Amino acid sequence: MAGDAVDPARIRAVLAAAAVAFPDVPGVEVVDEGDLVRSFSAGRPAPYLNAIARLDLAADGLAERVRAVEAPYRAASVPTLWWVDDGSRPADVRGLLEAVGLRDAGGEAVMVLPLGGWAAPVAVPDVTVRVVETIEDLDAWIAVIAEAYGWADRERADLMRGLYDPRLPHGRDPRRIQVLGLLGGVPAGGASLFRAAGEGWVTNVGTTPAARGRGVGAAMTVACLALSAERGDPAAWLAASAMGEPVYARLGFRTVGRLEHLVGPARLP
Repeated sequence: MAGDAVDPARIRAVLAAAAVAFPDVPGVEVVDEGDLVRSFSAGRPAPYLNAIARLDLAADGLAERVRAVEAPYRAASVPTLWWVDDGSRPADVRGLLEAVGLRDAGGEAVMVLPLGGWAAPVAVPDVTVRVVETIEDLDAWIAVIAEAYGWADRERADLMRGLYDPRLPHGRDPRRIQVLGLLGGVPAGGASLFRAAGEGWVTNVGTTPAARGRGVGAAMTVACLALSAERGDPAAWLAASAMGEPVYARLGFRTVGRLEHLVGPARLP
């Protein structure tokens, strides 16, 4: 796949699966409605658990369709996260979604790295990475992710603990793996590897401010790539910010598209 065009349908399948990545978690409903796929978690006010993706909407009546999709989320007082990719239809769907009240939450580069023949680079001195397999490691993972992303609310920490608790069946699902990065033996970063449409999806990569620039983020990403290759994924994918895109490019990822996020709820009559 390196240097070749990637099938747009493959990109869309990976993005859609990544958007609705928690179908086995109690209280999360995933519904394929044909013109979109969505997840709904009425008791969890987290956009990434209330996502709408793989948009293939008719231009006529789009506003009414969006309002109908949004209605149960609004009734449950949970926000939505709409994923708009290069294949979303109609072509001007982003502007149409904004017109009915969805808020632009920014875009990312869709990147891919083929894993056939991939070899991990040399390990970074003083940096180790391990898979989260205990509740103690998960709590350390949540703490460093919180510091990396600058949030401190207990509700969000409790939500993530419930999603990834290794003592629960869905917390041991191999489709979702968390890794903890340590610098000099001290937790300094976290990352996740999901499985999306039979491929790897790297996400949640974060390093504490004091540990940045020491190779922790790269080491965690490489660890996720190694795990993805071990289980036979043909490629690993991720969505990168403008700051992260050149970092991942140095690891071998290449950009194959764009992903825009819009946040609801939309205005309803």
